[in-house]
Amino acid sequence: MAGDTELIELLEGDFDQNAIVSKAFEKANSSDVFAVVSDRLSDLDTAISKHVSEHGTELLNQTVDLENFTNIIDGVESRIRSVYNDVERIKQRLTKPYDLLRSHVTRIRRLGLILDSLRKIQRISTYVRRLQQSSNDLSKASEALSELKYAFTSMDWQGIDVLEKYHVVMIKERSRIEAHAWQLIRSSSDVGDQARLGLGLQVFDRLSLLPTALEVLISERQAEIERAVQAAVDVEELTKRTKNKTASLSATTCNPGRASYPINSNAHNAAFRSLFWTGLDQLLATQEQCVGAVRLLAVTLCMKRISGGESAGALLDRLDSFAYREPPKLTDLLAVYAIQNWTNPETQACCAAIVLTLTSANPWTVEAVPDIASICALEDTDLASNARSFCDALSSSSGLLGWASACMETHFQSATKRSSHLKEAFEGEYPRLLKLFLDFWRKVATTPQGDCEGLQLPSYLLRLLQPYETAYLTRSLSRLFERVGTVVAPGATVVPEPAAMDCIIEVAATELSRAAVQTDLLCKVANNIAKMVALFATKAEGLIEVGPMASQISGPPSPAQESNFQLVNLICHFGRSLRHSVARHVRGLPAATKGSVLSPGLSGPEAVVDAAIVDKLNPLCRTILEPLAASLGDGMEEILVGMHQEFSSTPPGSDGGCSAYIQSLQGFLRRLRTDLFSRLSTPTVMSDLCHLPRRPSDGQQFYTFGEIALLDSLREHLSSCIDTFLLHASLLRPDNGRTASVPTDQAAAAEEEETLNRERIRHRLATDCVEFELTLEEQVTVNGRIPGCRLIDLAPEAYARLRAFRPLLLIPTEDLLTTFTSTPAEGTGASPVTTLSGTLVLHHAISRAPAEIPCPHTASGWSLARYVHWVLHTPDEAARLNFISHALAVYTEQVKARNQREYPAIFPIIRNLLEHFVAKLPAQNLPP
Repeated sequence: MAGDTELIELLEGDFDQNAIVSKAFEKANSSDVFAVVSDRLSDLDTAISKHVSEHGTELLNQTVDLENFTNIIDGVESRIRSVYNDVERIKQRLTKPYDLLRSHVTRIRRLGLILDSLRKIQRISTYVRRLQQSSNDLSKASEALSELKYAFTSMDWQGIDVLEKYHVVMIKERSRIEAHAWQLIRSSSDVGDQARLGLGLQVFDRLSLLPTALEVLISERQAEIERAVQAAVDVEELTKRTKNKTASLSATTCNPGRASYPINSNAHNAAFRSLFWTGLDQLLATQEQCVGAVRLLAVTLCMKRISGGESAGALLDRLDSFAYREPPKLTDLLAVYAIQNWTNPETQACCAAIVLTLTSANPWTVEAVPDIASICALEDTDLASNARSFCDALSSSSGLLGWASACMETHFQSATKRSSHLKEAFEGEYPRLLKLFLDFWRKVATTPQGDCEGLQLPSYLLRLLQPYETAYLTRSLSRLFERVGTVVAPGATVVPEPAAMDCIIEVAATELSRAAVQTDLLCKVANNIAKMVALFATKAEGLIEVGPMASQISGPPSPAQESNFQLVNLICHFGRSLRHSVARHVRGLPAATKGSVLSPGLSGPEAVVDAAIVDKLNPLCRTILEPLAASLGDGMEEILVGMHQEFSSTPPGSDGGCSAYIQSLQGFLRRLRTDLFSRLSTPTVMSDLCHLPRRPSDGQQFYTFGEIALLDSLREHLSSCIDTFLLHASLLRPDNGRTASVPTDQAAAAEEEETLNRERIRHRLATDCVEFELTLEEQVTVNGRIPGCRLIDLAPEAYARLRAFRPLLLIPTEDLLTTFTSTPAEGTGASPVTTLSGTLVLHHAISRAPAEIPCPHTASGWSLARYVHWVLHTPDEAARLNFISHALAVYTEQVKARNQREYPAIFPIIRNLLEHFVAKLPAQNLPP
């Protein structure tokens, strides 16, 4: 129905009566709407009547209850009104006493404030009176000012006439005392009066101006140092003063009627450098004064404590658990101030000044303050972060001297870029610059005077000087190389004269003399000299003559040998003179630098030059002399081979003289000594015989003379020659191992003659051993005239074998086995014979045997020369014993093949000796 639709619209949430009425009139159905409404109202009346009739009793009861509740509410309201009236009456009775009491309380409170103000006024008056009475005593006056400041800050004093007057007095006295304290600090810093300086610092601390005062003091010192640095390297001012100085010198030398000459550039440069070095001296003197003043300031702050009347409790807020057991030092208070204000931009300068002061003399450490050390261990808080940053700044700071070094480094680099004169002064005269800084550091270093010799420049001063040291060493190396290039020109074929080498030594001596201000610099210059030695060795290598004529020994010296001998003498003269020059300058070092510790990576000057001489010049001398030494060794071996032919053709007599081959060897060596070796330089005076020490690492000698170089080159050849002699002597047999057939009736006589002949050969060989040793001593080592160059020094092992071989020749055959197998008696050492190798002993034992026992090389079909060469070049004793064992095995098979009933009497001795020597070999070297 349409009516139901309109009724539904009446229940919607956006009900609008005007809209519904307008809609009804628009549709022209308002009568229908009225009808629907009337019907609904009738239905509602019917429903209400029905509900009332059905629930009448309940509705009546509820009406009665509601009436009763209304009566109760009215009763409560009347009671509340009665209570309110009672309260109003009580309030009226209490108001007057309350107002009276409140007025009394207010009066008492205000009287208390007045009393407190009067007490403070009395206290201020007392402090003012005390201030006026102790105006000449800075300590008491500053303490009174400190109390006055606290008193004024604890009350509102403005508007009180007497306090305003007192405040004016305080301000005036504060200004006067502050000025007096500044005067006291500055005057005491200049004269080093620590007591007065401490008093001034304590005054500033009581005035709460200590950080600010410290900032001012450090700023003044920094400004003073910076002005001195700028004045020392002010190129324009130095040039102006140089012109004035040269002009005044020119005016003083120009008299009336006398011609005047313009000042040359050398005089101008000399005047410029003189003024520069004078300014640098003044700069370091200023720095010394400033550093000393700041160091005195730091030490005084560290020693001065807060007076006993002041608070000695916890320094930092929020750290009440950390307290001092004694009054803190002023340095501790400054550290606390820096930590509390570390991140404040307005106090950055004060904090920097505090750090600079505390690290200028190292009198203070963070561990000395329990509060700060405890803060650093706390969790991450702003205060702990500030404390750690402060500690890091302390550890990285180098004090005022480090700041001054950085300032000098900046201004010096800028000045050297702008002025070539300054660059030349810094780099060309670096030793003088270094000496100035060394003297300066000895004066300002905190090391006790007893340790002054071990002082080293700190890292910041080394960093300042490093560019100029590098440039100076580069120039020094260029000067050394230039002199070597002048003496030994590229492509030169003529050996320079010793006088030309003296020029190189003079340049090296000059460089060493300049660098003698410090051991480190002397070592670095010595490294340059070592490089110069290497360059000289490289250039001298091109002067070596090679070829057959350089190694011939058959006649007088060839031109090539003469040139090589001259070159060896020149090299030895160069090395000897260079070592003497270095040693002289090391001995001439100042006493303060002799005991100084070398920087890491540096060796001593003498050690550096000695290493260069041994590593560069010694191999060069050996390269030159090696062909001649090899020819000498070959010639000696050719002569020694002749002993077999000599003893085979001519049996030895009983005259006791030496053999012909020994005489040939003597003549050969005598001719070489006269014709060739005499060209080499030798020590001539007793001072030359003072042998220079050997290198600890490899024991090589310094070739101070050509003779020493020759003898050192002959080491291996002398050992080989002695071993060759011993090997040939051990293999020597009258029949050289060949079996001779004789008639049966003459066999006994022949055997007796052969035995006698062998005895004579052994005695002659014993004599030859002595003569051979004397020949080498006399003709090769010149009777050991040069210390360290005797035969026992040049070939110690071979010499010992030569000495031990002679007794072996004289041992009876029947005692050979017991000599080597028996144990020496208690208290007696082993015989030298037992040190000989088994090969030599077995060779000699076989040489004593009858001809039917062949020599080892004969049994194997080798020639004597081949076998000797093989033995000399086979160091493995097991292999050599195995070869001899094979030869004896061949002989044994031959005996069995001949059905020979018995062996010669010496064969068991030879066999047992072989077994003895094989048993002595190490297990891994035993022959198969």
